[in-house]
Amino acid sequence: MELNTEPKSSTGEIPLLPGERIDPDINGREVVYICPYAGEISGELYFTNYKLCFRSSDPNKPKVMHVPFCFISKIDKYGGSRSKADNSYGITLTCKDIRTLRFAHNPENHSRRDVFDKLKQYAFPLSHSPTKQLFCFEAKVSVFCVIDLIDRLY
Repeated sequence: MELNTEPKSSTGEIPLLPGERIDPDINGREVVYICPYAGEISGELYFTNYKLCFRSSDPNKPKVMHVPFCFISKIDKYGGSRSKADNSYGITLTCKDIRTLRFAHNPENHSRRDVFDKLKQYAFPLSHSPTKQLFCFEAKVSVFCVIDLIDRLY
């Protein structure tokens, strides 16, 4: 599978599949990923029309994580906007592959609301809107490839 090298985020480090586009609403949102093994990792959150991407901004804890939206089975909010403790306000994602991901947000700018709404829209598109288009991988088939295939069949 060949990755698309043209469309990239403003950071230029998120590889995209052909047909995949970055959502401008959730582009580089600052969050803290609460890793069960490495602890708290500050970074940016990106959404495409296919996956969630987290990229660490801490050089001591480099981490890049890609989670296709179809892997997400449950989305929960935790904490309230009046929570004072560190990382007590955010979103928990339960994935179909047994992962549980926690992203803490800053309660002062209410960024959790936008991220939560977009996550619901992308992870559960038919519940959000019955006419919503799902992600479709854009395969590029050349005419010569089709002619070669026909020649092999006959």
